Amino acid sequence: METNIINALKRLERLGQENSRVTEKAREAANEIERKIVEILPKDVSLPGGYEIVKIREYESWGLVHVEGFEYDEGDSDFYQDNELYSGNKIYDASREMILKFSADIANGLLDRFADFMEARKAEIEEKAKILEDAGKSI
Repeated sequence: METNIINALKRLERLGQENSRVTEKAREAANEIERKIVEILPKDVSLPGGYEIVKIREYESWGLVHVEGFEYDEGDSDFYQDNELYSGNKIYDASREMILKFSADIANGLLDRFADFMEARKAEIEEKAKILEDAGKSI
C-alpha cells in the first residue's frame, strides 16, 4: 500500500512538472505572437474577436487584452482606455485558460480577421484621403 502511495506521488510530481513546462512553453509562444500583434495593430480600438490593445497598468506598456464578455476575476489585469481604468484578460503572462482561448482563436483565424480589419481601415482612410486631396485641388 505504501509503495502505491509513493508511486502515485512520484507520478503526480512528474506530471505537475511536465504540465508546468508545457504551459510555460505555450505562454512564451503566446507572448511572442502578442508582442508582434502589439507592434503592428492600432491601439485603443476594438479588434475582431473581442480583443483590444491597451495600456496595461502593471507593465506600464501596451498589451493585447481579451475584453469581450469579460467578467472581473481578481487575478486579471487592469488596463487604461480613454483615461479610465478597466479590467481584462491579458495575453502577456496569461493564465492557462486565457492561453487556451488565445490559441483556439489563433487556430480559428484570428490573425486573418485582424488582417481583414486592417485592410478595411486602410481602404476607409484611402477613400477619405482622396476626397480631401480632391477638395484641396479645387481651392
